[in-house]
Amino acid sequence: MATRSTIAIEYLDGTVRQVYCHWNGYLENNGKILKKYFSNPNKLNQIMDLGDLSVLGSNIGTKHNFDLEMHDMCKFYGRDRGENNIEAKRFANFEDYKDNARFEDFNYILRFVNGNSIWFVSHYDSGNKFESLTNAFERTSVLSLK
Repeated sequence: MATRSTIAIEYLDGTVRQVYCHWNGYLENNGKILKKYFSNPNKLNQIMDLGDLSVLGSNIGTKHNFDLEMHDMCKFYGRDRGENNIEAKRFANFEDYKDNARFEDFNYILRFVNGNSIWFVSHYDSGNKFESLTNAFERTSVLSLK
């Protein structure tokens, strides 16, 4: 069974973009990967540009056969399977995002706070209230980022 998630970024102008990810959305997988490999907004933009994913890997990789097992490489519905209508969703601001975005089991967003980019997460049973990903790791004992 899939643990679905969403991945979003809030830009300095306040706009937000969001993509869907079908597999492994839980903190111990997608949460760790996002914090360790995609905390740089420029790198995260590459995911936004490629759209919805089946699997988040530690590197974006290159076009490949969607059905092949590709360890540590992202699988994108558009790039790797040729699907349409997989583009990142756009929102006018964070409030618009919270009101109108797609929410799944886990929802990750990279936001700028006092000039720093910080990951936040919400879980379906939290009423979609966001907390810093670091606090979520500590609260759930997901401490290792290896």
